[in-house]
Amino acid sequence: MAAAAAMKDPRTFFTQASSAQFEYVYNLYEEAVKLKAEQKNKKPEEFLKLDKWYQTELPVRIKSRGKDAHLTHEELCLCMKWKLSRGKFSPRLKDLIQMNTPRLCMTETKKAFRALMKKEDLPSAIQALCNLKGVGPAMASTILTAGSPELCGFMADECLLAIPEIEGIDYTTKELLNFVEQLKVAANRLNKEGWSCARREQ
Repeated sequence: MAAAAAMKDPRTFFTQASSAQFEYVYNLYEEAVKLKAEQKNKKPEEFLKLDKWYQTELPVRIKSRGKDAHLTHEELCLCMKWKLSRGKFSPRLKDLIQMNTPRLCMTETKKAFRALMKKEDLPSAIQALCNLKGVGPAMASTILTAGSPELCGFMADECLLAIPEIEGIDYTTKELLNFVEQLKVAANRLNKEGWSCARREQ
C-alpha cells in the first residue's frame, strides 16, 4: 500500500494512518520478525519459535486458567527471554527473574491479572508484578499484554518513540499508563473491530 509506505515518520503513521493502513502493516509482522531474527540472532529458528509461543500459545494458556489466570515460573522466565530478544540483552535481568520462587510468581501474577481483567486497574496490576525480582513497568507490560491485549500493550522502544505524546523513554509506571492510554485513543480513532492494544504495538 503506497500510502502506508509514504509515511516514513512513525509518529505521522500512528496519528494519521487509516485502519486499512494499520491492517496492511500488521500483516507484515511475521515477515518483519523473520528479518529481525536473521539480523539479531545466530539461531533465528529459536527466535521465531519463542515469538510464536508468546504471541499465540501463552495467551491461550493464561485464558484457559479462567479466574485463576497466572504465569508459572517457567512462563515468567520465557517472557523475560522474549522481552530481551526484542531489545538489549541483560544477563542480570535474566538472573533476577529466575530468582523468583514458583509460589511468589503464581501469587503476584494472579493478583496482577485479577486487577487488570476484573477491575481494569492497570496501576494495581503493574504494582503487583513489580513485587517480583527483575520486573519493572516494561516487563510488566510484557506479562499483562499476553493476558489481556485489549487492556495493555508491550512497552517497546519503537512504539514509545512513535507516539507524539511521549517525549522520552524512562520505563516508569506513569509512562506505561500514558502509553496504554494513547493506544486506546488510537483504537477509538481507527474504529475497527478487533483492533487491540497489542495489535497496534506490533
